[in-house]
Amino acid sequence: MGDKLKGSEALRDSLPYGAVKEMAVAFKKSDQWIAQVIAGRKIGNPLFIECAEKIAALENRSKADLRKILKGYETN
Repeated sequence: MGDKLKGSEALRDSLPYGAVKEMAVAFKKSDQWIAQVIAGRKIGNPLFIECAEKIAALENRSKADLRKILKGYETN
């Protein structure tokens, strides 16, 4: 299978302010849980890490760009 995505403190630190809270809304999970998975302290949904990597790679860190990424991850 594919490579397992792993979180890290560096990935967590590279996210813009408020990104984890926005991810929590999109994934309908607590921001504390998502932050711990992204930081590599807990094992959780690999989509959290995939999403965080896309957000961290944004050149323009606008709310609009953040929401475009999160729209693809929203759960019903």
